Amino acid sequence: MCRRPPITGTLLGCMLLAACSPMQSKVPESTPIIAEQWSAEELQEQMNQEPWLSSFANDNLNALVAEAISANYQLRAAQARAERALAEARIVGADRYPELTGRLDGNRQRQNPSGNSVIDNRFSTGLDINWELDVWGKLDARTRAAISDYEASQAEFEQSRFNLASDVARAWFNVSEARMQLNLVEERERNQTDNVEIIRQGYLGGINDSLDLYLGRAELEGERSRVQARKQTLQQSIRELEILLGRYPATALVAPADVPLLTAPPPAGIPSELLLRREDLIAARLRLRAADARTEAAHLARFPSIRLSANGGYSSGEFSNLMTSDYLAWSLLGGLTAPLWDAGRLESRELQALASARETEADYASALQRAFSDVEQALNDERLLLLQQVSLKKAVEDSIAAEKLAFEQYRSGLVEFVTVLESRRRSFASQSDEIDVRNRLLQNRIKLFLALGGDFGLAPSPFEEP
Repeated sequence: MCRRPPITGTLLGCMLLAACSPMQSKVPESTPIIAEQWSAEELQEQMNQEPWLSSFANDNLNALVAEAISANYQLRAAQARAERALAEARIVGADRYPELTGRLDGNRQRQNPSGNSVIDNRFSTGLDINWELDVWGKLDARTRAAISDYEASQAEFEQSRFNLASDVARAWFNVSEARMQLNLVEERERNQTDNVEIIRQGYLGGINDSLDLYLGRAELEGERSRVQARKQTLQQSIRELEILLGRYPATALVAPADVPLLTAPPPAGIPSELLLRREDLIAARLRLRAADARTEAAHLARFPSIRLSANGGYSSGEFSNLMTSDYLAWSLLGGLTAPLWDAGRLESRELQALASARETEADYASALQRAFSDVEQALNDERLLLLQQVSLKKAVEDSIAAEKLAFEQYRSGLVEFVTVLESRRRSFASQSDEIDVRNRLLQNRIKLFLALGGDFGLAPSPFEEP
């Protein structure tokens, strides 16, 4: 029976090219081709190297991220999973070493030979040793699989920290946008209240007709409705952020009505660097390594096993004689066991491990494709959103000017009131859209940092050396 080579070695050779390791064999056709450069070349320049969280220059955001890291329950669960994986790795690794057991026994028996009562005492103490020799490397393969699982759990915890930091940043900017949108509609409500009063005075003076007054009042009630809707959105955004922070969702958090402007984009690097920078890809690669080791272990389980056992100790009818050399006894036993027929159980387990490894291999390739797509999409979206923001800024300036001019012309009797309403509708839409695109730019920037596996400027991981 020959030993099969690990099925995922060729894929790992491809995936580790970022570490400058040469490929030893042919890459499977299902493995994604890694480009040398990102296709969004206009954002390819090397920019500032500062951590992404600092690029927003917001001390409040930094404090909230630190609070979430220490209090978020989902992150605590991820840390517990990594700690459990470490314990499991230690358990599996212990199988490679001898098991030493100490014992101390005492026994009393009563017998009645020929009607005479006899009490027999027996005391014993000793050590038992059991050890399976890892001749074929089966236990070593299991240990390597368990260690890789732990390292993958550790990487997944780090990715959870990154995800939490990005979620907090997204939620913070959503709250800020909601506050800005609320301020916008409240200002429009105040302006419309003043405008309705002007129209009412004109109506009483016979300058304006009743239709204008009805239209003005309807517009005012619409603004009041939008105020309530924006308040609801703001409260919902605050609650989502408070949940991330581990707080009670009491909508007590206050965020400024300010969405910061973006700085220069982060360095995109080259696609192959994602294999070393993104914790989720590192975790996927480690899961693949673990699956490969489990496949090897399942194959080696079909080989014979060699076990050694030894015991030694003292046995005496008197407890005081237990440590006397005259009562010393020991034994040594070696055994070889080999599976002869098990109805295909071991073979099926090997096939099961092989299929699991192939599934993990496909999942890794799929994760790579998604990672590359995330970066490409974020790079492209940033360019488009910046162009959209430029156009919206111009639209805001022109629509505000048009709104003021329309109302002045209406008071002069040059245009109908419906023209004023239409100019206001466009002005409000452009201002609201401009606030929205500012937040979308921030959300996309966070997505880009996350896709690139950038530095989140967090506190040291509990799994890292100080």
